[in-house]
Amino acid sequence: MTRKEKKAFGELLGELQKSETYPAFAASQGLKKKGDSGSGGGGKDEISRLSEIFESVLAQVRGKDKRGGERRQLRHRTTHTEEECDEEDEMWAEMTVGEGGETVVDISEILGEEGKQVPIQRAIRIIVKREAEKIENVLKEAVNDDKGDIGIWDVCKARIFSMLEHIGPNTVSGQRKRQYEQEQGQPTLEIPASVPVKPVVVSLYPKMLLVAFRLLNQHYPKSQLIGQFRSTIKSHGRASAVLGTSTGLYNELISFYWQGMNDLGGVISLLQEMEVIGVDANERTCYILKEILRQRDRDLKDHWYRRRQVEEGEKVRVREPWWDMAPNRRAVRDLLGPEGWVSRLEARVQKRRSV
Repeated sequence: MTRKEKKAFGELLGELQKSETYPAFAASQGLKKKGDSGSGGGGKDEISRLSEIFESVLAQVRGKDKRGGERRQLRHRTTHTEEECDEEDEMWAEMTVGEGGETVVDISEILGEEGKQVPIQRAIRIIVKREAEKIENVLKEAVNDDKGDIGIWDVCKARIFSMLEHIGPNTVSGQRKRQYEQEQGQPTLEIPASVPVKPVVVSLYPKMLLVAFRLLNQHYPKSQLIGQFRSTIKSHGRASAVLGTSTGLYNELISFYWQGMNDLGGVISLLQEMEVIGVDANERTCYILKEILRQRDRDLKDHWYRRRQVEEGEKVRVREPWWDMAPNRRAVRDLLGPEGWVSRLEARVQKRRSV
């Protein structure tokens, strides 16, 4: 026992011996009752026995505390790991290859280490990271070389949409892909034979669509291609529509429909589409939606102030607020309220965080 524990034991022992229940407790533990005569060492034996009981209780408490601490640390590590893992990591991690996911492959040519063997999931992550950097560099080169939004779009057709050929029938991007390979003298995707192609594409495809959309939106905000982005993804077939959707891309689309087009009905359509496809909202989705409602509050307060000026005789032109248009009123009703999108999505996000 530590010094503090010994002190606590002494105090508890004194209180226990004063208690009316002590005789019953002593009998149950094989101790002598107060006032019983015996050998001179009886008192020491009694204290020794009580000390053993106290030690056993302490051991149990310490064990519980230790297990509780381990559980808390495990939950902390799990939460921390989950926060670090992005959506792409989750996709490849779920695609186990081989029993227990322990299959290893030789990717020496990628790592630059002869005979290097790594688990298949890590090999997939390495390939995805390498190919993503290559495609992103080509996209940025198109921007830096002033090729415009069409330059970005050509890269999308040659390097991103063409990935679908690896997991399904030929697509309309096949010809552009072959043309690009002839011009550049290298394949659009370099995946070692020992690494399965499908999980690489499943992870890489939505990642690069998001990068391309952000570059378009950032450098060419007035481009018509931004508005066509979602429909183009769908036009490449079911595989593209399913694989190409991610929470990050939908967040960008929602922001574009609101900030770039003031299309509140389009925002609701995107939320409904996320629901149907099964794309989960996250904290940023909720933030964007709440920012829309905050903008509404600011606009209505400004409208009320201008209306007061008119009532007080000032010559101020006041139009009916944009928010009072019938389509916008319906959209706001869909966002607000206990059953509105904001409340439902916040509840889902909170539930996932608490699991």
